[in-house]
Amino acid sequence: MKLLNRKGQSAVEYAVIIAVVIAVLIGINIYIKRGLMGRFRSYGDQAGSQFSFANGTTNVTENITSSRLETTTSKGLINTNFTNDHQNRNETSNLSNVGNESLYY
Repeated sequence: MKLLNRKGQSAVEYAVIIAVVIAVLIGINIYIKRGLMGRFRSYGDQAGSQFSFANGTTNVTENITSSRLETTTSKGLINTNFTNDHQNRNETSNLSNVGNESLYY
């Protein structure tokens, strides 16, 4: 009977050890999540600082070409008019970041 009590005592000891380990893992879970969130946030901050729209220059070049052909008939005469139109637009915008405001100049 003494041997039977010893086996029961070992099973209870294992159950207590497993319960303590589970309780520790549940308790430490919050701190692990906070650590991982902080690490991911720092990775995101590092990636975000590599390029910023706030400190840049934008160059826009736009070329528009249009052609129009008009044919009119008056008193038996045919009049043909061909119009060719070309427009260019070049624009440069600089963006500067001052505090939380973005200013174009």
